[in-house]
Amino acid sequence: MGVKIFSKKLILIVISLIIISLASQLFSREIPKMNREVVLISFTAQFIGNLPIICWTTQSETNNAGWNIYRGEHEDALNNGDAIQLNLATGLIPGAGTTTEPTIYVFEDQCNVISGNEYWYWLESVDYLGETEIHGPISFTIPVAADENNLTNSGNQLLQN
Repeated sequence: MGVKIFSKKLILIVISLIIISLASQLFSREIPKMNREVVLISFTAQFIGNLPIICWTTQSETNNAGWNIYRGEHEDALNNGDAIQLNLATGLIPGAGTTTEPTIYVFEDQCNVISGNEYWYWLESVDYLGETEIHGPISFTIPVAADENNLTNSGNQLLQN
């Protein structure tokens, strides 16, 4: 039986090629995405106590770390970069993680609004890996405040009688 002796250089080249082949197979595999899903069953806005109140309910959530809320003055505001993130200062609104139970959320929009203006709202669900999904928009018109002059005049007339 004949024994072949290979040079160290040839052996190192073969080992290097094997390592490169294995590494490329390992790193070319797609990293599986985290299973995430939010089933949103309602998304509304109301005007209570001089503030827009944003309410939403989920039927179920999977790997939902939390929420961001955006507001804009037109329907394309989020796509155009004109929307503001309402919870930027307070941080991510905690989500329910993984649940099959309905979850109710309520958020007060404490940013200035103008009576009679229409605003658009979007929800962004964020999973534990930072992947996001946009829900909405919904639109909401701020009610026009009662005319203060009429109220003052009415009050003065009552006092004069």
